[in-house]
Amino acid sequence: MKHWYALTTMPRREFEAADSLTRRAFDAYVPMVKNYCRANRYVKRQTLRSFALMPGYVFLASPHAYPEWHRALNARFVRGVISVDAEPTRIPIGQMEGLSDREAAGEFTAWDAERWMRRGHEFSVGDVAEIVTGPLSGHSAKVVEIGEGEAKLLLNIFGAEQFVGIGLEALEAA
Repeated sequence: MKHWYALTTMPRREFEAADSLTRRAFDAYVPMVKNYCRANRYVKRQTLRSFALMPGYVFLASPHAYPEWHRALNARFVRGVISVDAEPTRIPIGQMEGLSDREAAGEFTAWDAERWMRRGHEFSVGDVAEIVTGPLSGHSAKVVEIGEGEAKLLLNIFGAEQFVGIGLEALEAA
């Protein structure tokens, strides 16, 4: 039976801390979230990249109830262990299995249409989106369908509702 503990790490060094712990014969786990982002500000295309789901934390699994803390805490990029009253806090195995199952099921992975949306302005079917560029800019409408690079909106134009296809890069959540 494994005993799980949460360790704190230096900022943005979760993966390096997990590597360091693995080299010291510990089982380390960093839950990941996958988001679309641009390589730099000059490139429009977004690619799927992995980031730590809980920045600043790495999880340590040990077959022993009391792991060799001096080896774990001296690992590179590890700052400390989450503890209560100077006693490292064990995380129930069911919670860790639930977290890894949710990650494996893709719950923390951005859906494919987000590749075409502006960061921080994502929307989904049923939401109201605002058109920010083009001849219809300033109008808001309900999203009824999202396809490859385009969304269909139910837009009220000239007193009647019309289905209009708009590129995802021209829309943002209202």
